[in-house]
Amino acid sequence: MKRFLHVAATVLALSLVSLPVSGADYYGSGDSLEDSAYMANRRTALRCLTLAKDYAAAANWNSVVSQVSMGISYDSHISDLWYMLAVAANNQGKTKAVVASYVERAINEAQWVDYNRDAARILYADILSDTLRYADVFAVLDGDARYSMNECYVNAPRIYSSDADYIRAKALYRLGDPASVEQARKKIDDARKMYPADIRFPILFFTYENPAVVNADMTRIARIFIAQILEHSGAYYDGHSAASTTEMEILAVPFADAQTRTYLLRSFSARGLRHPRYAILAQQYGLLTQKQALEYIEDFADSQISYDVLTSFLAEITDADVKKSAASYLKAYNGLIARDTDGDKIRNLYVQYERGRPQSVYYDRNQDGVYEWSIDCDFGTPVKGSVYSQRMDFTWGAFPSLRTVRFKKEDGSVDQSYSLVPGKAQWTPLRMVLNQEIGRPAGVSFYFPEINEGQEELGSAFLLDAASSITVTSSERKDSTIEFIVLDGQIQIARYMQGNRQYAQAEFVNGVPSLRVVDSNGDGVYETTEFYGEDTTGQMETHSLEEEQTIMTNLFGKPSNGAGYYLRMIQIDTGKPDTISDFTEEYLPRGGKITSYDTNGDGSWDVRAVRQSRNAEDPSAPVVEEALFFDANNDLVRITSENGIPVQVTVGLKSEAVIEDDSFRFYWIGEKGSPALAKKALQTLNAQNTQGKSMIVSTSDGSEEALVIRIGELNCGKLIH
Repeated sequence: MKRFLHVAATVLALSLVSLPVSGADYYGSGDSLEDSAYMANRRTALRCLTLAKDYAAAANWNSVVSQVSMGISYDSHISDLWYMLAVAANNQGKTKAVVASYVERAINEAQWVDYNRDAARILYADILSDTLRYADVFAVLDGDARYSMNECYVNAPRIYSSDADYIRAKALYRLGDPASVEQARKKIDDARKMYPADIRFPILFFTYENPAVVNADMTRIARIFIAQILEHSGAYYDGHSAASTTEMEILAVPFADAQTRTYLLRSFSARGLRHPRYAILAQQYGLLTQKQALEYIEDFADSQISYDVLTSFLAEITDADVKKSAASYLKAYNGLIARDTDGDKIRNLYVQYERGRPQSVYYDRNQDGVYEWSIDCDFGTPVKGSVYSQRMDFTWGAFPSLRTVRFKKEDGSVDQSYSLVPGKAQWTPLRMVLNQEIGRPAGVSFYFPEINEGQEELGSAFLLDAASSITVTSSERKDSTIEFIVLDGQIQIARYMQGNRQYAQAEFVNGVPSLRVVDSNGDGVYETTEFYGEDTTGQMETHSLEEEQTIMTNLFGKPSNGAGYYLRMIQIDTGKPDTISDFTEEYLPRGGKITSYDTNGDGSWDVRAVRQSRNAEDPSAPVVEEALFFDANNDLVRITSENGIPVQVTVGLKSEAVIEDDSFRFYWIGEKGSPALAKKALQTLNAQNTQGKSMIVSTSDGSEEALVIRIGELNCGKLIH
């Protein structure tokens, strides 16, 4: 892949085709100003593309990214910009996941200005072949509808090139079934004729074929490649690195006859070439003693070695003294062992050792450069780790019993944190086992992790069941968090914090919120009490969607709906903290509500507003409301309204007229007062802006006086004299 990307970058950098100004597939909107702005933005984007090409020619990839990013900000539909971004990202060492996202965007935009999309298809197919998506390669390279993931590839012209054939052969080998392997051999047999100097094909062949398998085509092709190696007498192939030719020659040795094997190995060593597999082969064919082979391979293993090379070497040791030396080395091992866990010859499990025990483990399941998880160990015992797709960190107590789990936001800050009951949550993505392939030949206990493939992701239900406490961030207040105390999977208590100050606490019954007390003004006193219920049938219709989301935010920190919890009643002590509520509001089904005010602190309501529940059978029925208060004679006044219009009044047991003022939206009970008094009443009520509090007002000359009150949206009064 690296050779291909180098070629792609070179082609990209050297392409000097002039850029057209017109936009591909753009025919104008009919709005001259809009069209003019579009063309101006596109011209700017194309200038950025031209500058980026110059930087690419100089391999200045940071500047390429800068120019391409600017171009995309002006016109994000130009495929060339996304393709260049992909090539630059690859040359900067970005992950395959990042590179794939850019080249995928380039193909999907399908607006090519300067470059043929085939270069992007090849780059994308190569990434697919390395990231377990083998079958998708043929959709991209061949336009094969049987495999097509995207209409961009259907009926696309088949790509003919050494890069395309190499990727096809690689994907076929990795598919692994006999028919695919046979096709891969055919591809390589054809490629050796069409591209005789391209050593990627013999390397691929020797990597995936097994010399122990008897197959006429395989044997024939191997002999041809070995003959080519002998013909070149070890000289490097043009355009290929020493590392590539070294890899090719050492991989070819097991496929040669005995005499040729010895010749190849002697030639390999005489030219100063080195490879860890040489230790295995040279001691097999008597060119190194087992002691010399161990010393040879240790030079590589000190930093990093592949699992298959290490195990293959150890399996060959028979000398007792060499076994002791190998055991001593493994007991104090401080290097990295990399293993291919899925058989595609790409290593995706990395284990760093310290003093002979695993220190850290990294796993990249689909080999896209983004780890699925990583684990840190204490002398071989896993103690903590991360799952990157979930932005999750965790720690173990007594492995594999989880102790804590944290989920993070995109900015890296903690969003949720679980403290778990010891021994309750048994979970691990790996098993740390004694590895017999490494340990047995050397007679030593050597631990190597195995992937726990059947382990499911940690879910909220699993964590809740095992939690002793859960802390989450809350959007109810700035910098606020909520700590839930949990027992047997059910929340018992919740503490609401703003910084280091607790401002609320909630109680739960059977995991359902029951009540919450709140310090609304920060004076340290919980003056507000909220009572909650659960609508198990979904028929309450107590709150609007917005109100329900607010309730969930207050209780659990995040807006959501559908949980079925509703605010059943709220009580507020607005005066001195005397445990007597001055304000109470109870919420009923279908929008019903009872609001009560205790204005004198005696524990009984003095003013009450009742809104009856909507008629479930007749949605057109009027909304009935009642306002209740006591007049100057301590008689109960009851005002009944329909759709906000008073229709009936009783004072004590006596019915009274209700009269709307001639000039203002103010209602008189019994006898009507003057507009001047109504105006004065409204001014006083607006100034006080207090619900349920009765006041006496009079005209400026004192000729009229009335007891007035505001209940909800109703303003009313009763003449005193």
